[in-house]
Amino acid sequence: MQKEHFEILLEHIDSNVELILEGHAVLNKRIDNLAGEVRDLRSDFEFLKKENAIAHKNIFKELKENRKEHKIFQQELKELRQETKDIRKELAEFRRENDATHAVFMEKFNANDAAHAANAAVHAVFEKKLDAYTQDVSDLKARVTRLETTYH
Repeated sequence: MQKEHFEILLEHIDSNVELILEGHAVLNKRIDNLAGEVRDLRSDFEFLKKENAIAHKNIFKELKENRKEHKIFQQELKELRQETKDIRKELAEFRRENDATHAVFMEKFNANDAAHAANAAVHAVFEKKLDAYTQDVSDLKARVTRLETTYH
């Protein structure tokens, strides 16, 4: 009976060992699958790391170019601001000169206008005198003609 009990116990231990071995095989398979997945993930990670490094390098290169362009733009903007300032200064000077010239021309215009008015008044006086002289000449001609006809 001890032998039978011992055999049952051995069978039980044997079945437990088989279960442990099967479980161990399943775990080994899962570990191998996980190790494969980890290798795949590592491979993907390395690929993404390389891609990221290339993208980072390109972005850094573009940033460097953008900084150069920004400096050039800032210099051009500074020059344009200076040119604008110079043009405003020249324009202000031109306006002052133009205003002064305009004032001189207005004085001359007003003087010419006054002279024209005076000339018009003188002209009117001479026109009246000319009309009077023309009338006197006509009267004299008429008298001469009468005298000539009277004495001839």
